[in-house]
Amino acid sequence: MKGTVLRRWVWIHKWTSIISTVFLLILCTTGLPLIFGDEIVGWNENSLTYSDAPGASSFEVTNAIVSSARGRYPGQIVISVFVDDDEPQTVVGMARSWPEYNTNPRSAHFLTYDSGNARLLRDDARPVRSRHPVMAVLQGVHKNLLSGLTGSIVLASVSLCFCLALLSGVIVYAPFMRGRPFGTVRSGRRQAFSWLDFHNFLGMALTVWMAAVGITGFMNALSDPLFMTWQQQDVRKVLNPWQGQTPPPVGALAPIGSVLAAAQAALPGMRIVSAVFPGAGIGSPFHYLVWVKGDKVLTGRLFTAVLVDARSGQVSAVLRMPWYLNFLELSRPLHFGDYGGMPLKVIWASLDLVVIAVLVSGIVLWIGKRKIATGAPLRALGSDINPEHISACLSCSVTEGK
Repeated sequence: MKGTVLRRWVWIHKWTSIISTVFLLILCTTGLPLIFGDEIVGWNENSLTYSDAPGASSFEVTNAIVSSARGRYPGQIVISVFVDDDEPQTVVGMARSWPEYNTNPRSAHFLTYDSGNARLLRDDARPVRSRHPVMAVLQGVHKNLLSGLTGSIVLASVSLCFCLALLSGVIVYAPFMRGRPFGTVRSGRRQAFSWLDFHNFLGMALTVWMAAVGITGFMNALSDPLFMTWQQQDVRKVLNPWQGQTPPPVGALAPIGSVLAAAQAALPGMRIVSAVFPGAGIGSPFHYLVWVKGDKVLTGRLFTAVLVDARSGQVSAVLRMPWYLNFLELSRPLHFGDYGGMPLKVIWASLDLVVIAVLVSGIVLWIGKRKIATGAPLRALGSDINPEHISACLSCSVTEGK
């Protein structure tokens, strides 16, 4: 590789790393507890005991569950029903009004029922954010820096910078190794060389994993804009025939049990996941929005939306998500490491800690270079330093010995 080309790649590696390092430290730090988010939330909640009835909620039992929730909070609305496929429980979301919920989704609260006998297991009158404030803040920071769409776009840009830093790091690694075995960490010389070799070794060893997490992180950062695009382009076209109609009152809504049964009949072999009631900003004022997914390992990550008429309980349309949303859903478990149980979560957490070490070592090298640049000349580091050889690292470039 010619010296000019190499210097350009070094420059790209340096600045893409500097731009992304602080954000990556934030994402890695917040992502570490989120890997064990389900377990942490479970430790903070009372254990639930279930009946011996089958785990899947029957449609009649779901009717009873929704009726019970409305009876406990007669002045409120039901916004959603979630059928858990890990535990035999059904979760009902409620809010004081649709305008309040659509403006602030965190104002909702949830009731948990036994899916077998409609017995109330837990009544969380507080919103989710107040029940788990630390986890809610960590999730918000990790998702969009608590800045909504702007934060999502910033994190998507950071993910691209990170991927470019990885690519440029792979390109400049071999020329600066100069025949040394892979993984060599020099000792007995200047400390900067040890930090540099340590940084380069960890970066190269985890390149594939970091690239996978970076690419899937880019997709997750764009999840909200992509979902909004699908709603505006595809879903809105399907809903056009109902525009201008008066939304049905609560008393005129079709029973949730018949709605779920109709969705199940339209897509046999699929598993009911949830139903959003008419009025939600993400749905339709004239339809239930029922989400179903496959019952296999792969198809269990792919979702399909079913619009069911709010009055008649008949299926109006089946909305299959476009390829980019399917790709997003398939990328989520790779990003969070939640498809292999606790052993994989431990591995993901360990790799996350190693990435933090890579970032910290890059910061140390960058600070060291700045001290050199403002202090003694390069020859003070040793007579074997060649100023023409500039080695790239994740967040800096430092002088490299022959």
